[in-house]
Amino acid sequence: MHWKHLALLLCLTATRFETARAQEISAPPVALTESSVEKFIATFPALATRFSQNDPEFDAADPGSLVGQIGLMIEGDPDDSALDKAAAAHGYASFDDWGGLAQNILLARLWAGNPPDEAEIAASEAEITALTDVSEDEKKQMIAGLHEAMGTALEEKPSDANIEMVRRFLGRLDAILGEAE
Repeated sequence: MHWKHLALLLCLTATRFETARAQEISAPPVALTESSVEKFIATFPALATRFSQNDPEFDAADPGSLVGQIGLMIEGDPDDSALDKAAAAHGYASFDDWGGLAQNILLARLWAGNPPDEAEIAASEAEITALTDVSEDEKKQMIAGLHEAMGTALEEKPSDANIEMVRRFLGRLDAILGEAE
């Protein structure tokens, strides 16, 4: 089913929008460089340990879990010095800096591996329409949500340069984050 990719993309974009609202500032895209992606790969295991401490069911290989944890931690108590100390120990100015980089890398990874397209939307819409255990109103809501997710995904599309930069690291990112869908 094509929904999984769109759901993950929607989760990531929703997390970015909620983070921006919570901080009352726009979460700017980060121009990814070879060194920033290398640094993320090198520091992810140590910082992901902090996610496991907050949520025993955290699974780094589950993009929804990962995006959720990053968003929750960025939105958390701004005085949480443990997060900033963990990020600073790895050369970041703050956890927000690491989280912003992580979100940009994860979003570019989704687009590099399986960008949403009209054919995917049409196939998902056909699958929803064919459901027999869902009312017509629910189907309409699901289809509207699907189109909203696609619109949000397109609005949050990373730059071509970021997608290409992440594409160069897909194997190494898969090694620490699990295989991309």
